[in-house]
Amino acid sequence: MKKRNRQTTATLSVTILLLTAAITSAEQTAAAEAAASLEATSTAEPIVRGTIVETQAVTQKEQAEENIIEETAIYTGLADPHTAEFKIDGEAAAFQLEEGLMEKLEHLRSGTQMELKYTVKTFDNLPDVRQLILHEVEMTDKRKGTK
Repeated sequence: MKKRNRQTTATLSVTILLLTAAITSAEQTAAAEAAASLEATSTAEPIVRGTIVETQAVTQKEQAEENIIEETAIYTGLADPHTAEFKIDGEAAAFQLEEGLMEKLEHLRSGTQMELKYTVKTFDNLPDVRQLILHEVEMTDKRKGTK
């Protein structure tokens, strides 16, 4: 009886192993066929070409070039290392500075008249929020501006 149980157990074990191997092989074959089919029908280029940050930077630059606003303003001062305040038509406005603008503004006196080139960034999930991004500044009266 023990010998018969061992044979039955061995037969069942072999059967289970063979079934597992067959199922695994079938799954791998199906996956390979699906991948080959997808490659054959897909002629589109990949969607992701760079990191999210690189893609956003390119998109923002393209949008900025299309929507640049030029305006005369009065420089009020720096709020922090990446934000400057200007008065436009008597209203104060905070601008996020592009790289390199901090060095141009940190030596200016408050009250200096400037020509600004900036864009307005909006956010889909926050329709009431606008971010002003300053791209270029130039003093209109170069004699009065520096400290």
